This record gives sequence, structure tokens and C-alpha cells, in this order.
Amino acid sequence: VDWRGMARCINCGAPARACFYEVTKGNIKLAICERCGGVVDKYVEYDLLWLYLVLLRGCAYRHLLFNHADQRAWLQAVLKVIAMYILCEAYTRSTAGLSFSVLGYGAALAGVVGELVVYYGSLLALACASRVLCHVGSESSDTGRFVQDVLRVVLLSSFGRGFLVLGLVWGSVRSLLVPFTTLFVLVSNALALHVLWDSHHTVVACGCVLFAQLLCSAFSRVV
Repeated sequence: VDWRGMARCINCGAPARACFYEVTKGNIKLAICERCGGVVDKYVEYDLLWLYLVLLRGCAYRHLLFNHADQRAWLQAVLKVIAMYILCEAYTRSTAGLSFSVLGYGAALAGVVGELVVYYGSLLALACASRVLCHVGSESSDTGRFVQDVLRVVLLSSFGRGFLVLGLVWGSVRSLLVPFTTLFVLVSNALALHVLWDSHHTVVACGCVLFAQLLCSAFSRVV
């Protein structure tokens, strides 16, 4: 059964007809999950969703990935954050111990973009291999849809790259921000894949993310 487009219970992941019902005009009632008996999605009433995402709450990620009403706006915002990260990270690398030069900035920019391409490309390839070897995402027979879903959730959970922009403002904390941001993004990506794959392939999700990061690190050392 393809549950694409349906809401999901943030507690157990079961498909649901809706997250809430409108009792009277302007008055809603949260739906109850038929499987676990809990509220399908309490986050529909929360304004500070980003706070729970930063705290790495799996339920908040399930809300964002399946139930959020304006997911496209979130994705656009995250893409802007990643673009800002690319520009700022390239500037920081190109001026490390040297004066700024256009040529140096261009080389640094190509390096940062290359690292992201290697990371996300490797992650997609590993996810597709896991689909074949470990039957990840086997509930959908459409490989193209599977790839789109993986790319969508990985990008949505990469908002933490924006933390490194702070290193441009406070250069003294960059040495702490780099490992923290890398670890946070890896955990966020693994958690998002864990949620996408219905919590049955946690080890596979962590393995894909870690191996993709190893390939990215190897690429950064080469270039």
C-alpha cells in the first residue's frame, strides 16, 4: 500500500486520515491515532518547530517530513541556508592566513561545492544500494520516488549547516563550530532517514550517513 500523501502519526508512524478535524469554524480537534491511541500530531499547534528540530526530536522530524502544511517553504529556506553556508565557508577558507583574492575564493568555492556533491551524491547512492540489499523503502515500487524522498529528507535535515555561518562573525569559535556542525548535520540526516524508513533500518541509516561523510572527508583531503 502506498501511503504517500497521507498524514502519519508522529508517535508510531502509522498512516492517518488527518492530523485534526474542524469541529466548528476556527475550532479544531486533534485526531487520535487508531494504532497507538495517542494524538496523531501535536506539532500542528506548535509555532517554534525549529526548536524541536534542533533538539533532534524524532516526532518533530516526522511532523516536518510527513505532516507539515508548507514543506516547500521549509525546503526553500534550507536551500538558502546551504547556499549561504557555501558562500561563507568558501570566503573563510580563501582568507585563512592570507588576503582575499578572487582566484582563491573561486577555488575554495569549487572545493566546498564539490564536498557537498560528493556527500549528498554518495548518500543517495548508498541509500539506493541499501534499497536493493536491505529492502529499505520496499513499501514503494517506484525507485525514482524513493530517490526523491531520500534527497528531500536529507536536504530538509541539513539546516544545521547554517551554524557555520556564525564562524564568519565570530572567527574565534570556528574551531569548535566545525566539528559540532558536522556532527549535528550527520545525526540530523541519520534521524531523518530513520524516520523516513519507518524506524526499521536505524543501523542502515547511520551507516549510509557515516560512509558518505568518510567519502566527503577523503575528497576534501585530496583537493
